[in-house]
Amino acid sequence: MLTLTTWNDAAAQKTESIFGAVEDSFVVVAGIRQSFERLSTSYFRDTTFDSTEAKTNVHALWREVGSKAIKWGQSNNIHITPDVLVSTLIRKQRDYGHHNIAKYGRQGLIIRVHDKLARLENLTKSGTIASAQNEPISDTVLDIAGYSAIGMMWEHDLFLLPLV
Repeated sequence: MLTLTTWNDAAAQKTESIFGAVEDSFVVVAGIRQSFERLSTSYFRDTTFDSTEAKTNVHALWREVGSKAIKWGQSNNIHITPDVLVSTLIRKQRDYGHHNIAKYGRQGLIIRVHDKLARLENLTKSGTIASAQNEPISDTVLDIAGYSAIGMMWEHDLFLLPLV
């Protein structure tokens, strides 16, 4: 296994993992929610057992949430490439720094993704995509996938690597 030494490389590896898990099937927002609920339930159940198995399970669920968000976006003409996701992650990491996520860790990531998913559900509740008032819906999809990559990094102790 390749040893990662920079935040940038870890973000690229986790993004690749998310895009590699995108299936060639239709995804609805409820499917993303279902994966997220499994993630949060697993997280809260498994956090008392800080085992490698628990971290691997949560890591896989982060990947599933991110890949379903990307697939939902593709199905709705929102095309986010791995390069766009990685560059966005790096750009935002430069702005926010490590302590933004590190202060609340997994719990904070769960809450952030919940908020983004609630926004996506609200904007699609009528069966069509409502016009977003503050930022494009593509940003919400990008954020869900980005937080998923960060969640994967967090689970494998890669988030605090140096940003170059």
